[in-house]
Amino acid sequence: MEQEKMVAMVNRIALFFASYPDDEAVPAVADHIDKFWEPRFRRQLDEYALAGGEGLHRLVMLGLTLLREPAAAAGHVWKDNPRSHGMPDPGARGSDAG
Repeated sequence: MEQEKMVAMVNRIALFFASYPDDEAVPAVADHIDKFWEPRFRRQLDEYALAGGEGLHRLVMLGLTLLREPAAAAGHVWKDNPRSHGMPDPGARGSDAG
């Protein structure tokens, strides 16, 4: 992926979560990258960040650091339930979900 496009795409994710407190935003950004970015793009993004990450939003840089942690490598980005971070329950369907 072109670096400019990659930076713009991942920064949009960070901007979505920018109004959240960092302790919620950082794992949310990391989780989104982990779940929805193809492995080769995750690697490319991580390499770009490790090389300085010019233009990357700080939440992206922090999220990538979280993804490098051993627990994240095992697929456990969230330290606890994502709903406790203000994230919607992915299994919920409307207001009558239960």
